Amino acid sequence: NVVLDHLDKMYGKTDLRENLRGEALVLRAWYYFQLVNLYGFPYNYGDPKQNLGVPLKLNSSVKDEKFTRNTVAEVYEQIEKDLLKGCKLLKDHEVEKEYFRIGYIATQAILSRVYLYMENWDKTIDYADSVLIAQPDLLMFSENPNEYIYSQYGNCEILWAMPSTFA
Repeated sequence: NVVLDHLDKMYGKTDLRENLRGEALVLRAWYYFQLVNLYGFPYNYGDPKQNLGVPLKLNSSVKDEKFTRNTVAEVYEQIEKDLLKGCKLLKDHEVEKEYFRIGYIATQAILSRVYLYMENWDKTIDYADSVLIAQPDLLMFSENPNEYIYSQYGNCEILWAMPSTFA
């Protein structure tokens, strides 16, 4: 939210700025998707318009206030909105980056997963197909099976990798 709130005040190349905006939207959606599935009811359990999900906080301001939980449907609506806008920005303002920065193909894969949870089968298939069209290569295990499986540089199937550090 901090990035999204202050990005318009930054100067520099438009493509880099708008790509960063797309990343921030997608990551916000990704983390809300994780949160609502941890702390809310599943989308397909009962009525998502009635079941409570998690509070939506969509700005970086700090206030002394109690947050109320939004419904699962409201959270999913925000997730979908952020993913669609983020995907468009990432595609329209594509910049070269490594696997540790999210791109539009990984965003389409996330959209496919979100629609799967929502049981919107047509959109699930559409976004899964769009990923396979854009990234059709599959790793051939018969050729050097151990060489590229865990390599961030050689595995053609990696769309996005979240780095982790261990102390």
